[in-house]
Amino acid sequence: AAKHFPYWATKDFLWNLQHNAGWASGGDSMWAAGEYVGSKSEMDTWVDNVNYSDGFSDVVGTFDFSLRQALHDMVYSFGSYDIGSIPSAQQERRSRTVPFVNTHDTFRPILDDNGNYSGWDTYNELAGGHIDPYEPRVQVAYAIAFAVDGSPCVFFEDLFDIGANGNRWTHHPQNVDELPVRDYLINLIWCHQKLNFKDSAYKVRWQAQDLLIIERSAHAIIGANDNWDTWQSATITTDFAPGTVLKDYSGANSGTITVDKNQQVTIWVPPCDGSNIRRGYCVY
Repeated sequence: AAKHFPYWATKDFLWNLQHNAGWASGGDSMWAAGEYVGSKSEMDTWVDNVNYSDGFSDVVGTFDFSLRQALHDMVYSFGSYDIGSIPSAQQERRSRTVPFVNTHDTFRPILDDNGNYSGWDTYNELAGGHIDPYEPRVQVAYAIAFAVDGSPCVFFEDLFDIGANGNRWTHHPQNVDELPVRDYLINLIWCHQKLNFKDSAYKVRWQAQDLLIIERSAHAIIGANDNWDTWQSATITTDFAPGTVLKDYSGANSGTITVDKNQQVTIWVPPCDGSNIRRGYCVY
């Protein structure tokens, strides 16, 4: 609840953790985010007020509730949302921001005797409420959260399937059969890390009603499609060099594609209906 602390106190605390904590000093790259629930402009203003307190230094970001609201609305519009508009929902002050899909504040399930979801405590859910991890378009939401700037947060109950299998209180954490993981999130985590999304500039390459394409400059191209049963495609200009051979690491597209002499390439993104190995995203 970072909004309840004076700006100067937050800045002083974080700066000293970075530079004046002896062997535990985190340095300039130490990551910190404030849990500030507000609009895009309110959160950006709070980040500025903290960072500029007693002279500027970049010490803090926020959980991006504005972006999360757009992701929630995309999922529960069931294909009628303008997915191309989502980048405009993200905060401007995002060097340390946290794109997320669910947190303990948005996700309040009602559990039956076996620990399975039997309903939702929507009255106590913030930011539009939960995104059900069993809702197919959650995969699209996570693909976007990983593609944009910031350090994405993966919620435990999105990664681990404990909502319908009677395994919440009985699983052994080291046993994948008892604590199954969601394959698409393992795939996105792998892509984010191995393809080094955040080592390169963030560029929005295509925006349309059912299609959003984001490039991490010459590292990865991420496509997102919220249409239920129709593939989406677009030919985009990319920072990959002519002749670069690209593979879809989501597995949605087989084979490879090659960047042409004009540095253009055609990206195909699968629908959300489960007819493909991934729902609604690709990662070249």
